[in-house]
Amino acid sequence: MVSAKHDRDGILIEVRDEGIGIPETEQALVFTKFFRGSNVNPSAHPGGGLGLFIARGYVQLLGGRIWFTSLEGSGTTFNILLPAASPTGVPAI
Repeated sequence: MVSAKHDRDGILIEVRDEGIGIPETEQALVFTKFFRGSNVNPSAHPGGGLGLFIARGYVQLLGGRIWFTSLEGSGTTFNILLPAASPTGVPAI
């Protein structure tokens, strides 16, 4: 599920799944380059472990922040908060 809303701090985007979740002991590594969770079956879920690393870079470049909550076996929710642009087009940070 993906949702977005505008609030006083900017645009909040939420991406939620009901997948395998991220083990609590590995959550600090999620935004690390090439990280793949130990509970991921690589043949069922191919990837190089770069997606969240790149996403964090873009979010930071835009002056925002990204964070998540996860429960192993129940899924993960990622939140991205991007600053709203001012009338001049410059982010209002």
